[in-house]
Amino acid sequence: FSSGLDRSGLPRQRSFPGISFGRSMLQFQVECDTTPGQLVAVLGTGPLGDWDVRRALTLKPTRYPVWTGRIDDVPRDGVEFKYVLIDASGALVRWEKDGPNRQAGPHGKYAEKVI
Repeated sequence: FSSGLDRSGLPRQRSFPGISFGRSMLQFQVECDTTPGQLVAVLGTGPLGDWDVRRALTLKPTRYPVWTGRIDDVPRDGVEFKYVLIDASGALVRWEKDGPNRQAGPHGKYAEKVI
């Protein structure tokens, strides 16, 4: 389909700064300077670890200091999350700054965040 729509007539993918929405995929992108041994992760509900830091989505430094990662099969009601710093063993170093949890999904909010 050259129109960019899938068989159901929905867009194949919509992109926003920081997060891209696919039919059932979320792609995360955040800019974060780290010290050696630190990693950036996304911790949240459902496929983002159910708030268990050991199961968080660890991002990859694709164009350091830009970190990216994705989850597939996003729940219909979306996810809530925060960006975190972890060490090489997966232990929590720190949360992103205070504030409400981020929301992403069909009806959630999106934003580029620098931590």
